[in-house]
Amino acid sequence: MRKNYFRSFLFSSIVILGITSANAQEKENSIRQKVAGSNGNPTLIVLSKSSNYNLNQSKQVLKKQLNLSQYDDFKKIKSENDKFGYVHQKNQQYYKGVKVEFGTYTIHSKNGKIQSLSGEFYDTKSAIVTPGLSKGQAFQAALSFVGAQAYLWEDRAASKELGYQKPEGELVLLPVFDNQQKKGSSEKLKLAYKFEIFSIRPMGGSDVYVDAKTGKILLNNIRVKHVDNVGYDGREYAKNTTATNRKEVLNTLATAMVAGTAQTRYSGTRSIETTASGGNFTLNDASRKVYTRNANNVAPVGNSLPYITNYTEFTDNDNNWTAAEYDNASKDNAALDAHWGAMMTYDYWQNVHGRNSYDNNGSQLRSYVHVDTNYDNAFWFLSVMSYGDGSSNGNEGNGFFDALTSIDVAAHEIGHAITETTANLVYQKESGAMNEGFSDIWGASVEHFAKGNGNDAAPAASVWLIGDEIDRRTGSAALRSMSDPKSLGQPDTYLGTNWVSVTNCTPSNNNDQCGVHTNSGVLNHWFYLLTAGGSGTNDVGGSYNVSGVGMSKAGNIAYRLESVYLTANATYNDARTGAIQAAIDLYGAASAEEIAVTNAWHAVGVGNAYGGGGGTTYCTSQGNIVTDEYIGRVQLNTIDNTSNAPSGYTDFTAISTDLAKGTQYTITITPTWTGTIYNEGYAVWIDYNQNGSFTDAGEQIFSKAASKTTPVSTTFTIPASATNGATRMRVSLKYNGIPTACETFTYGEVEDYTINIVAGGGADTQAPSAPGNLTSANVTQTSVDLSWTASTDNVGVTGYDVYQGTTVIATVTATNYQVTGLTASTAYAFSVKAKDAAGNVSAASNTVNVTTQAPPDAQAPTAPSNLTASNVTQSSADLSWTASTDNVGVTGYDVYQGATVIATVTTTNYQVTGLAASTAYTFSVKAKDAAGNVSAASNSVTVTTLANTITYCSSKGNNVNFEYIDLVAIGGINNATGANGGYGDFTALSGGLPYGSNTIVVSAGFSSSSYTENWRVWIDFNKNGVFENSEQMVNGSSSSAGNLSYTFTVPTTALAGNTRMRVSMKWNGTPTSCETFSYGEVEDYTVNIGSTTGIAGFNTSAVHIDGELGNEVSLFNANIYPNPTSGSITIQLRDSRNASYKIINMIGQTVKQGAIDGNSINVTRLKSGMYFVEVNDGQKSILSKLIKN
Repeated sequence: MRKNYFRSFLFSSIVILGITSANAQEKENSIRQKVAGSNGNPTLIVLSKSSNYNLNQSKQVLKKQLNLSQYDDFKKIKSENDKFGYVHQKNQQYYKGVKVEFGTYTIHSKNGKIQSLSGEFYDTKSAIVTPGLSKGQAFQAALSFVGAQAYLWEDRAASKELGYQKPEGELVLLPVFDNQQKKGSSEKLKLAYKFEIFSIRPMGGSDVYVDAKTGKILLNNIRVKHVDNVGYDGREYAKNTTATNRKEVLNTLATAMVAGTAQTRYSGTRSIETTASGGNFTLNDASRKVYTRNANNVAPVGNSLPYITNYTEFTDNDNNWTAAEYDNASKDNAALDAHWGAMMTYDYWQNVHGRNSYDNNGSQLRSYVHVDTNYDNAFWFLSVMSYGDGSSNGNEGNGFFDALTSIDVAAHEIGHAITETTANLVYQKESGAMNEGFSDIWGASVEHFAKGNGNDAAPAASVWLIGDEIDRRTGSAALRSMSDPKSLGQPDTYLGTNWVSVTNCTPSNNNDQCGVHTNSGVLNHWFYLLTAGGSGTNDVGGSYNVSGVGMSKAGNIAYRLESVYLTANATYNDARTGAIQAAIDLYGAASAEEIAVTNAWHAVGVGNAYGGGGGTTYCTSQGNIVTDEYIGRVQLNTIDNTSNAPSGYTDFTAISTDLAKGTQYTITITPTWTGTIYNEGYAVWIDYNQNGSFTDAGEQIFSKAASKTTPVSTTFTIPASATNGATRMRVSLKYNGIPTACETFTYGEVEDYTINIVAGGGADTQAPSAPGNLTSANVTQTSVDLSWTASTDNVGVTGYDVYQGTTVIATVTATNYQVTGLTASTAYAFSVKAKDAAGNVSAASNTVNVTTQAPPDAQAPTAPSNLTASNVTQSSADLSWTASTDNVGVTGYDVYQGATVIATVTTTNYQVTGLAASTAYTFSVKAKDAAGNVSAASNSVTVTTLANTITYCSSKGNNVNFEYIDLVAIGGINNATGANGGYGDFTALSGGLPYGSNTIVVSAGFSSSSYTENWRVWIDFNKNGVFENSEQMVNGSSSSAGNLSYTFTVPTTALAGNTRMRVSMKWNGTPTSCETFSYGEVEDYTVNIGSTTGIAGFNTSAVHIDGELGNEVSLFNANIYPNPTSGSITIQLRDSRNASYKIINMIGQTVKQGAIDGNSINVTRLKSGMYFVEVNDGQKSILSKLIKN
């Protein structure tokens, strides 16, 4: 029942409109458009140009337009300037000092003058502000509802890092959404306690609203959005883990920023910003405040979230983050995508929209990669991103997802933070669907911005697939498709196929909060059509034709819609209203962009197409609900139209009547009630001056306060000042109030008709003259341009009918028309007739005959022949071939390297460059013609490039009197030698090393005493003449002359064939690949990667092995104690060798010396200070510091 439902602002409107006609006209002139939301209150108020409200009058404007009571108030919460010169002042609604949740209203001004107002306002009549429960009781109810095992506030370190505290609870008035549309005394607001609850087990977060009277949960507004589900993810968690030291995140890294190169997992090679720190580079970009961390596969444990503070850095030693280093089983290259994705997301918002990070306040973008193990999820959590590695090994059909760090997923999840800090869309029903939809929009926008795939008008098809790079489910292309939502189970039309009904739906995790991940398809498809355009018929029978505006403009409109006009509980109808206004703000009224926005919404089943069929553009007006009442019949002169209200607005402009100036007419409106009879208000307007508005004096011909009278009628006279010709009449019926011309309201209907204004004294009966000089031009296979000379008429020509034969194919007001949809090689006859406002039609113009062009050439050229290669070098080869022939003409040749086109040329030769040395390549050529026909491939030619001449750095030991390399055995090499002067070139020996596990055996030779020798072995796997850190295969030390083995792995990325191996042995230090050192030796060998064949008769299995090469403590070492000392010292050697000592002061004088025999050495007579103790075994010396007290 609705009959007792009266809103205060409706009563106020009736009183104001009933005082004087002057006041009514003043109100009508100050408001250009007013749109009501689902609760009947205005969601958008656009002021007319004649309005003179300034920003200092904000309170006055809000009070007047929203009809605030003495207990209602709005308090300013923020003010933002945009790059288009607007100031947006956002205000929070309060009632008796209690915040009305989601009740915000924004005043939009430019140059100090208020342009419009938008937001959510809730009627506070009879609202209760005294709670029946304490905060503590309500909090326990909230905890019982969430039912988590552990909460974020229990981990103090993580809470501090995330800026989160245990919720104290806030008393608010919460709108009862399901009661907002009901007529009658249903409770519209409930007093509630609001708690921001974030949990660790399960991982999730939401704002929980508890009825302050009963303890019932009124709303669970999800704050943590997961990739494939919502709210709390419900995983099983590890029960324990090893605790490690935590460390605080630095607010800013005051270290050197460096540009690096990253081979990402999904987006190829990209430039990234990193930080130089301690000889390494880390994934930290302080300029953007983008920080990427390694969570080390840690999951929430107990009541802690360890990875937030206990992370490690991803590091690289040369800032060239290669696939060889990071494309591993741990999926470390996923971190490179996360880092680059966050950088690009920041750049998109900063460079395109002027927004400084997600909150427009420059906050950090922190990403944690490797969260948990095989975790199929990614989500925004308070102020950070968390990425799982997915359960797939990367192959389709294995698990669900690969690492969830692709750029569209990153931008999607950060997009939720954008939404939370702008429109703050409640995560349920239609507002929740748009919450998801906007994140998809930003995912696609950032991907296109970063990768540039396609162009602005036609982005590549992959842009419109969300999650396509991570999806590994069998037969699944992506999570969602914006271009074809129905292909992946989403609707592309409001209330169409796959739409999840939100009527009488109670949101829960079990129903995806009433279909937020499903119904987002409508917003996604709107954005796709707005960008790329399209035509067709939607699921609710609406035909559409949208001209796309490109990704940049579509993104500007979508961002303005989200950040300026949408509010927390917005519906798709609200989004349509806000998007149209956003387009008007940015590009002007009646612009191509406003038209595209309107038509794109119509295409997805929300609202009418632009302009109601063409001609002068009028503001929109409609009722949202017609289930109780609508306009049943309109009668005026020859119009007698009965209808059944298919929607809240019906375009009857195809129905017209002639009205003569100075003549009096009667209009009668009959309402239809489907059940209970309600009070209805009425208004009728005629646009007499045909300027596209109903605000001019005298254009409102009828208004009637709400009553149950039926039918209602009025008489009026067409003024002499009215402009001759066709114009618009608007008829509006609104429940319980008088409608305005440009208003969207809750209950009722609007209908538009065409009125033909004619001169007084009788109807116009004179037809226009026939159009002249009809000609055709620009004939193609499917179209032709027609043009003609204008007709004349005693009153005025209103249009031209274009005939194809005897059929009217178009009606236009211009003197030209492009005919499309024709068939190739077909003859057509066209003519044109003019008509006037009275419906008089002229004689036909001359007839023009047109034959469309023939279909395109479909014959491919012959295949190129005799393809040969010559002049092959290390990096290039010359290709040549015999020319193809074609029925029209060959326009070029595509040169293929394997299956990839590497060049298109017009000649019959091409030099291929940029090849790698010692590598086999296969080439072929195809010919093509102007029509795009492509020939079969030529013969293939295989080329192997010449090998590079590689020069290696030198390395040697200067002294081999005491130790040297006496054995190296590997892959068939078994080389036993004596000292070789510090360097031995054995590259004439070659050993075969298969991919995978290999073993090398080495041995040191000593002329007398043994020493601890350090071994390193490098293999130049990429054959670039440099022994890189990643190419070091052996790392160990030995203290004997025994044969010691070491096992290593040849990576699959190593280039096959011969390459250099360097073996280095050094005493008293770690050898590097290109140094000259004192004691030890270096030997070089040739190894054949990928081969199992070495020198005949030799293999490592035939070599006696005494043990494994390890990491041993130095054999020749001295321990001096006590140190410092005041009396005596003892020098203890590690072995039993004979040795002597010297004690040397700071100026180089020997102050004491002798043999080391195990006895103590008296130093009491030495002066206090620092000395050096030199221990010598007759071959080598070691030096230690001594402090004498």
